[in-house]
Amino acid sequence: MLKIPKVSLEPVRYVLRQSDPSGETYVVVRPATMVDEARRLQMLLDGSESILNINVIAVELYLTLQESNILDEEGNILLDPSLPFEEFLQRMTAVWRYNPTAVQELHEAVLQANPQWRLEGNVEGNS
Repeated sequence: MLKIPKVSLEPVRYVLRQSDPSGETYVVVRPATMVDEARRLQMLLDGSESILNINVIAVELYLTLQESNILDEEGNILLDPSLPFEEFLQRMTAVWRYNPTAVQELHEAVLQANPQWRLEGNVEGNS
């Protein structure tokens, strides 16, 4: 019997507790729409020759990020989804170099809001 887990359509507020034990740093990530799914696939295919995990994480976060209070040294929002993707990717790479744990937590937030992305490649019976 096929069992489909209930998926929330509400945004997820995720606190980056490992990166910031004060509990003040957060992101708000929304579930992807079908348009986001198509854009994600296209963005990943466009870079298919050199897909790195940071690129996949950046694409998924870029498409679903609604809000973040992660700041740069000057107090400006660092991860802003209204930026062009290439600039967003550069900023994500900077976060990754500075604090890889934060990137793992950001991706966990994305996967909580979009569990279908967690399941890709893990289909039972396929090898």
